[in-house]
Amino acid sequence: MCRTRVFVCIALALAPILTPAPGATVYVVDPFGTGDFPTIQAALDGCTHGDVIELTAGVFQGEGNRDLDFHGKAVLLCAQGGRPGDCVIDCQGSETEPHRGFHFHSGEGPDAAVHGILIANGWAWQGGGVWCEGTASPSFNECIFSANQANTGGGVYVDETAFFTGCTFEDNEATWSGGGVNAHGRAELRNCAFQGNRATHGGGLYLYWSDASIDACTFIDNEATGGGGGAHCEMPSTPTFTRCTLAGNTAGYNGGGVNVEVDCTPIFSACTFAGNGAPNGGGLRTGSLCSARLGNTLIAFSVSGAGAVCQENETEFTCCDLYGNAGGDWVGEIATQYGVSGNIQADPLFCDPALGDYRLDAASPCAPFSPPNPECDLIGAWPVGCGTTPVEIITWGGLKQLFR
Repeated sequence: MCRTRVFVCIALALAPILTPAPGATVYVVDPFGTGDFPTIQAALDGCTHGDVIELTAGVFQGEGNRDLDFHGKAVLLCAQGGRPGDCVIDCQGSETEPHRGFHFHSGEGPDAAVHGILIANGWAWQGGGVWCEGTASPSFNECIFSANQANTGGGVYVDETAFFTGCTFEDNEATWSGGGVNAHGRAELRNCAFQGNRATHGGGLYLYWSDASIDACTFIDNEATGGGGGAHCEMPSTPTFTRCTLAGNTAGYNGGGVNVEVDCTPIFSACTFAGNGAPNGGGLRTGSLCSARLGNTLIAFSVSGAGAVCQENETEFTCCDLYGNAGGDWVGEIATQYGVSGNIQADPLFCDPALGDYRLDAASPCAPFSPPNPECDLIGAWPVGCGTTPVEIITWGGLKQLFR
């Protein structure tokens, strides 16, 4: 039985393009096969463009509830209760019997969307949880990718384009690259969390031939046995990292936070690197034939390696703070940039880094337009959140001005 009604899962539609059309037909599928269709795949096969498939809370397993194919349809598949994690697709994949959650390969666009679903225990050569192949460019909002495995792209493999908003990538693993996500082409990640993912290169995120946009994402405790504990980029790539936090990530060789290889030219804007570690560049490492631009970025307290190691003096720092890194701060090729262009070496005064609180004390030199570099706006991804703010005397005229 199909039904047309107001449904809970539209609350998860963070991007307007994903909002269902008025009067969309809604189908309900449950793990017991007693809904409008017996399985998720049966619902995808039976629906049409613009339809909505709601999954009830519970664990979906077995044939018809994994290796899911949208067949090019603009369909919204979402968790009925609106709470990420209540609805689980358990792929039950293994090396001897590989299965993943979704395979997009028919040119699906952003309106082919998955909301609020946990995708777990996938195993595949590419994209343990999800493979976005060819020109497919689906959207994922408030999804969780957990304990998936692959050779490349433990959680997700993106060939060209995919959109992720508010997603979590946790405890995924790749034998070679991209424990959380492997993106070849363009991926847009906004307000996403990468935690505890593992790979040889790019424990959290691996980018190649990519102009990915990474905004307000966190990379926590990811690991690479080679390079790029948090993220790794190479080949002609121009990714942008904005307001991102990279903390506690480690690499066996290069770039505990981020490793930049040949022909990658990333831009970091208002990012915080804290407590990362690698023998060669605890926070950041850029190799030969590549460069990076860092603005209003903080690299502090690397547990091993210098804050930043740049093999060629083509990496540019502006309004940055490097402080307390085990192998040194403004050292090597970047030593000449200390003290110019608003670059400082001072304790950022995090509120409580032991509890993952990287907001700044009111007395922090990284607070907006503060000494010793009053020309620089906020340094790092987090604003002032603790300490005593000095009392400022305001005249009656000044008070009225605040309300104009």
